[in-house]
Amino acid sequence: MRKKFADLANAFEQRLHDISVELSNIEGPLEVSPNFADPLHIYPIRSAQDQQAAAKSIQTRIPALSEDLAVVADAEAECLAANVEENDYTVFSWQDLEFELGLLIQNVAKKIAFVDNQVRFSATHLILSLMSLFTDRLPEYDQPNPRPTRAIRGYLPLL
Repeated sequence: MRKKFADLANAFEQRLHDISVELSNIEGPLEVSPNFADPLHIYPIRSAQDQQAAAKSIQTRIPALSEDLAVVADAEAECLAANVEENDYTVFSWQDLEFELGLLIQNVAKKIAFVDNQVRFSATHLILSLMSLFTDRLPEYDQPNPRPTRAIRGYLPLL
């Protein structure tokens, strides 16, 4: 009974750890270009959509973890019913794993909120950059221009 609970608890903790590592790998700027100065180090190129998709795919696995935690809780209840209090095969209890799962859920929610915020900031920053470019260039076009189509063509690539 102790071995069964220990195997379940250790496997569950390992899954939590793996997902935490996967979540921490969703990092860096929204667009990363390769570092040509260090060709041996490969930098992942992650778009904002890739980061959002990765975080949300982790979030979809949370309900399965909650169900697996219930199995761990049942195994611990069996051990307690048999008056088995100490377990030499694991250092985890059901409460420890429940706490770690709660932390993981919070971290996933924070990561999704962070990436969403970065996406909104990027879009806003782009719009502000274009607006400042237009306002910087507009005084040039307040003057009479014999060839206005040439001036307008300069802005077409920006649109």
